[in-house]
Amino acid sequence: MPPDLGEIKSLFGIIEDSGFRANEILSHVPKLFEDADREQEPIDMNNLALETLKILSDELNDHAIKTNLELTSELPAIVGDRVQLQEVILNLVRNAIDAMDTTHVDRRLLTVRTRPDGGKAIVMEVEDSGPGIENRRLAAIFEPFVTTKPKGTGLGLPICSRIIERHGGQLKASPDCNHGALFRIILPTRRSE
Repeated sequence: MPPDLGEIKSLFGIIEDSGFRANEILSHVPKLFEDADREQEPIDMNNLALETLKILSDELNDHAIKTNLELTSELPAIVGDRVQLQEVILNLVRNAIDAMDTTHVDRRLLTVRTRPDGGKAIVMEVEDSGPGIENRRLAAIFEPFVTTKPKGTGLGLPICSRIIERHGGQLKASPDCNHGALFRIILPTRRSE
């Protein structure tokens, strides 16, 4: 059977985009550990959320996860490093995908929401319908090498927390009211000098 050239072209496009993205990430990793200023730019967190979910759309579909977007329109921009902030969202969504593997297919729901927070910050929430986080593990979830995954390194969430802190914000975790996990990113809309 002859190969589907349209599908092959699409796959090569995904591979090329992934290669560019990997290069961007690798060039930004050393900046996580430097005190030097990062490349700062205005960032629309709604667009960043949509772009990230597009990158992960195949994974979400493969795991039969429905997505629910509750993005506040005309959200103020934040100033920061787009690549690093996207890495945080990617990590949180991938963690949610892993967490929902044990959830019945009909209950798999990922919700991403944004909203302003008091005029000086914005909030982005990533909520899943997985088993949630045990209270005894919640206090240490951002500690290095603490993981709930059998093959996890325990470095993803600490790095995410460090990225958000370097942007003048906070990353918080809590069990949500529907037996899942809720991660909340709080970022200032204006950086203090």
